[in-house]
Amino acid sequence: MLGLYQSKIRGGERLIDAPCRRREIIEILFSANGKVKINDLAARFGVSRRTIRTDVEVLSRLYPIVSYPGRCGGVGVASPIHNRPRFLDPEETAALLRILAYIPEQEQVYIRSILRDLARIDSK
Repeated sequence: MLGLYQSKIRGGERLIDAPCRRREIIEILFSANGKVKINDLAARFGVSRRTIRTDVEVLSRLYPIVSYPGRCGGVGVASPIHNRPRFLDPEETAALLRILAYIPEQEQVYIRSILRDLARIDSK
C-alpha cells in the first residue's frame, strides 16, 4: 500500500506524482479567490509550466476550470460552490482499509476504487 502522498526525490526536492499533484491543484483552485497563476503552481510543485498546463487540461475534463489569457491571466474555477471535490480524511481511509479485510474478494474492487479515487492511495 502506498502512503497518502506518493513522492519522489529529485535534486533534494520532494516531488509528488501527477494524480496527487492534480488533486492538490484542484483543491487550490477551489479555495482560491479568483485566478491562480500557472507560474505560481509550477513553482509550488517544482515542475514546468507545461506540466501544469497539462494537469489543468486533464482537470478541465472533470471540473469547470476557466483559463484567463494574457499577462495577468491564470486559471480558476467557474463555479466553485457546486463541484468542490471531496476526499477521504485519514480516519475514513483507515476505516475502509479495515473493512476491506471482511469483504468478499470479488467485491473488494469497489472499496479499492473508492480508496484510489478519494483517499489518494492504491490498496493492493
